[in-house]
Amino acid sequence: MESTLQAVRRDGRGKNEARRLRASGRIPAVVYGAEKDTAVEISVDPKMLLRILHSESGVNSLIALQLVVTLLRLEISPLLSTYVMYATTYSSPAEYEQKAGQAYWIVGVDSEAQPHRCRITRGEADAIAGAAATEPRATGARMRRCFDPSLDIRNVSLEATRMHIDWERWERLDEPIRVPITSAIPLE
Repeated sequence: MESTLQAVRRDGRGKNEARRLRASGRIPAVVYGAEKDTAVEISVDPKMLLRILHSESGVNSLIALQLVVTLLRLEISPLLSTYVMYATTYSSPAEYEQKAGQAYWIVGVDSEAQPHRCRITRGEADAIAGAAATEPRATGARMRRCFDPSLDIRNVSLEATRMHIDWERWERLDEPIRVPITSAIPLE
């Protein structure tokens, strides 16, 4: 079975560069050609590599490398260095905003209409969203446990947040994009 793995060409070499790559969540690798001195330094996403290696064919998989060409490189402050990744990993600004930094939250609204958020994993969000469609009251009670018992939570809902980027200035805006996953479930 053949699988495709996206790889990004890297400029640096050596132990320190490899450590920086690993710290940023990438795996450094080298692709050797048929001729001498034709090695190409790349980095790959560990999640994608593990998905291939843990597939049905396992380590016997034939992996086709798709080398992603960097169209844009930003040389600005380290605060914005994550945006360099947009040019090499995502096909558009919309895809970057949708997939980068996505988080899932249970949102509880108290008697004074103040929202309270409790962060959960994607797996938990999927399970809650599925259960909310069939048994909303029981799901609401389970979601209520995420908050301090002293809070007077009146209703709960599930939402996802994503980064919001000002693409003109290449800055992350303070307020994320909020996407509701379930409607409000009353707890009374």
